[in-house]
Amino acid sequence: MSFTATDLGPYKKYSYAVRLRDGVVYAARDRAALGDYNVHAAFWDGSWTLLPDPAAGVVSSVATGGTPIRICGGFVVPGLETFGRAAVWDDVAGTWTPTTLTLPAGALGSWASKISPNGEVVTGELHFGEFDNAAAVWTRNGGSWDVMVLPRPDVRAFGNGLPDGDGSSVIGNVLDRPRWYPVKWTSGSPWTSAPLPPPNGVAHADVSGGVENTNGGWSAGWFSVSGGPPRAMQWAPGATEAEDIGVGDNSFATSTSSGSVVGVKDGSGAKRAFHWASIAGEVDIHPNGWDWSYPGDIDPSGRVVLVAGMGEMGDPSQDKSIFLLTPS
Repeated sequence: MSFTATDLGPYKKYSYAVRLRDGVVYAARDRAALGDYNVHAAFWDGSWTLLPDPAAGVVSSVATGGTPIRICGGFVVPGLETFGRAAVWDDVAGTWTPTTLTLPAGALGSWASKISPNGEVVTGELHFGEFDNAAAVWTRNGGSWDVMVLPRPDVRAFGNGLPDGDGSSVIGNVLDRPRWYPVKWTSGSPWTSAPLPPPNGVAHADVSGGVENTNGGWSAGWFSVSGGPPRAMQWAPGATEAEDIGVGDNSFATSTSSGSVVGVKDGSGAKRAFHWASIAGEVDIHPNGWDWSYPGDIDPSGRVVLVAGMGEMGDPSQDKSIFLLTPS
């Protein structure tokens, strides 16, 4: 398997959330000339278009179907810079409109991680304090969004995926001191949660890391096996069975589609993007000449979008670019 890479141009970013729908790339672009937080939601369809937001805006997920096109993420609200606000953007006849999602009583901020394929359900997190988070589900209700706070065993929980695509279940992570582990919440009165099973032979106590879900109903993340380095893994549709796909290095998967997985390995000390195909095995998709790369999404046609950069990953002043990789 090989890919043809298209460089979409310089990129300033504080998030690796780059997403695909119908070949259009949704990400964040630099707007430093405005003297604000510099990073703003945008999309690329042959050229870059910025989306409206009051301050810094970042894309987390794009609905893979439905009309209007809807994306979710969040932006900084003046006065709430520490916590931010979950938001969705609707594309109605070419005009994008941002809407902040409902905050329940006591919440100081929020962030949206995943939107359902039809754009009607969002999951993410609520911030009740600097180290006090809860997973949440927002459901579209006419022109507003109803919010449900999901149960948590401790003071930290995050919703990251919608494995059934309709809001009937959520996958994410919870802190149950002294460890993190992935869970699946199931709707009901009340909602309930259960740990996601690790691969055969791996105890729940050894599980840590994150999960993410794409339109195919698959989720991916990482395990730390027996205190060792993180290893890439994937959960089957419905998030009921885990498969260890990491090989040797610190590695984790970020997104999946149609049985293929994209993720990173960093055994060399610099993160490099990889593609795990169900039949072909591992494919190195790191762009030549860059120090590190981080894939954001893979669509059903096998296209991959990733960020590559030079220097430290957390330094926004470093050179970076977004690449769209097309199977060839």
